[in-house]
Amino acid sequence: MLLVTHDIDEAIYMSDRILVMTQAPGRIDREIDIDLARPRDRTSDSFLRFRSEILEHLHFAGKAADVHPKKGSWNEAMLSNSLNATWPPV
Repeated sequence: MLLVTHDIDEAIYMSDRILVMTQAPGRIDREIDIDLARPRDRTSDSFLRFRSEILEHLHFAGKAADVHPKKGSWNEAMLSNSLNATWPPV
């Protein structure tokens, strides 16, 4: 089964493997094996460690791809760590 999502928590909760893609062109940038027991606890240290690792990767990947992100862009939202922001950012 293939699940496509922009929600990091959902990806960790539902997946055994996460493929992080580049923005444009869309290429696989990183593969992360999620070796957590089920049911998964979103507040566990292991879950939060995966979450931090992915956010850190996206943060640095976003900086490398777009040093000066445009207002309202996906990179701007990720760089500001707006995890629960509405899209487009207000």
